[in-house]
Amino acid sequence: MRSKGLAVVLLSQSPDDFEQKRFDYTELLEFVFVLKCTTNKAQHIQKLIRCRLETAKNLVPKLANLPYPECYTQTRVHLGSDYTHMKAAQFHLAYR
Repeated sequence: MRSKGLAVVLLSQSPDDFEQKRFDYTELLEFVFVLKCTTNKAQHIQKLIRCRLETAKNLVPKLANLPYPECYTQTRVHLGSDYTHMKAAQFHLAYR
């Protein structure tokens, strides 16, 4: 379906929603953008952006005060960091 441009988007207000008793959906998430959230579990952030636990512990308080539209995501290229801090913009605004 990639040739047709199909995407499945999962949105949640808490990373806890993806971890269920019988299955952890974070294993299936490929492109994750973590916006402002108030989780206190660094393990959830570690799974979402695939960083070291120490890095996730440092990010947890930053995520609680993150201004819109800033987000954290998994690093796609090795630049010496476990994550990428970026501003997200609506798709249609980027092509004006």
